[in-house]
Amino acid sequence: ISVKYAQGGRQTGRLTLHVPKNLTATINGGSGLTVSDVAGLRMIGASGPTQGPSATTISHIVGSVSGNFGGGSLGVTDVGSLDLTLLGSRATFTRVHGATRLDVRSGTCSLIALVGPGDITSRQADLTVVGNYASVHLSGSRGSVTITQPQNEVRVDFQQARVTAQLNTAVPLSLSTT
Repeated sequence: ISVKYAQGGRQTGRLTLHVPKNLTATINGGSGLTVSDVAGLRMIGASGPTQGPSATTISHIVGSVSGNFGGGSLGVTDVGSLDLTLLGSRATFTRVHGATRLDVRSGTCSLIALVGPGDITSRQADLTVVGNYASVHLSGSRGSVTITQPQNEVRVDFQQARVTAQLNTAVPLSLSTT
């Protein structure tokens, strides 16, 4: 699908596609996307506005969400698994049921109620983990790490970062900072 606009000025368009639920979608580029109820999603060069209702939202994906997302806001809820690289984004991930692998390069990233295990690498970003139900490993440099009410093991290996942890129950917690 392609669209051509007249030259000059700023042109915007909106496209809605309804596809079968057993489809794995691939998105090349795009900003302010809303994707839900498909089997899987691969994003290549997707982005989103920094705020407002046009932020990119992804929900109810039974399989994997993978690829890269650069700039803007991203909200992901109720997905099978994650394998993403984030570049200067503000992202929130809620209820990832399988494995989570993230490479976060600047920006902010919140992980809420992770059901599957997490492996997050970060450079110059602010990470928040709230109520993880599986083990989570956080590694990287600079930025900050905030851990709130973990329900399972959390391992933190960071350089030059501020680390804050609030525990309401006994769980294995390993913090290594320099």
